[in-house]
Amino acid sequence: MNKNSRMPIALALSIILILLAAFIGGFYLLVKTVGIEGSLIWSTLLAALGWMVSEHIARRREHQKLLAEQKREMYFKFLEFILFFIDAEEKGRAKDKPEDEVIEEMTHWSLKLVLVGSDGVVKAWNAMRAESGEGDTSRRFRRVAKLLTEMRKDCGHHGTSLSKSELLSVMIKIEDLQQLDDVLRD
Repeated sequence: MNKNSRMPIALALSIILILLAAFIGGFYLLVKTVGIEGSLIWSTLLAALGWMVSEHIARRREHQKLLAEQKREMYFKFLEFILFFIDAEEKGRAKDKPEDEVIEEMTHWSLKLVLVGSDGVVKAWNAMRAESGEGDTSRRFRRVAKLLTEMRKDCGHHGTSLSKSELLSVMIKIEDLQQLDDVLRD
């Protein structure tokens, strides 16, 4: 965690501590000046505030859960789509889908990606698309591996230790991972 990412956390904690001190001070002042009735009103207000905060947090978690499910489903469909082409190529078959259908499916996926994908996934996707059809194979493999890595991170595997060749070997039949490592390094 770098210094810039810790600053908002420190600021939020400082604000929470100041608010907590203000509430405790206000509660003490109410009890001292108004009596028990004031403390009951204060307690009711605090309970209402606590309920509102917990509801906000619960809604946010539910939204994050739904977004994570959408991402996993979308990424899985994309991987199935890519595997379809890899499988057809490995078996020497022509791709069964017409080019218009492929373009439509990729456009649809790109649009959904803009809405639910993380910044890293969108950037990796754009880099991979820029490489499609041109450049050397090892560079394209690196772009695909980067996209897969970003998808895994976006699905919660932030500390993934899988190498590019290990990720690609799931999709591409290769006998020797070292050979793929060498291709990816060039």
